[in-house]
Amino acid sequence: SHVRNYTAAEWQAFAEAAGLTVAAVDNTCRSRLTFGDWVTRGGTDPERVAALREAFAAPPPGAVAAFDLRGEGNALEFAWPITIVAAIRP
Repeated sequence: SHVRNYTAAEWQAFAEAAGLTVAAVDNTCRSRLTFGDWVTRGGTDPERVAALREAFAAPPPGAVAAFDLRGEGNALEFAWPITIVAAIRP
């Protein structure tokens, strides 16, 4: 996940490749985080935090909606999608 996020279809394929039967896939959940908590928990160095602040201050088109960006500074919140795959062993 630190390079790219897998799609719901990829997670389903991983489960099926492991011999599981996929019963349901839900990709409507989101994980909400605050910027300050996120960079602190990740042990992000100050230079990278500054670069991230700049990126969050001027997000590319579509990012505000895609990540549900709200607030500013350390109170800035964002969310990313979560895929839940329910699978059973046959």
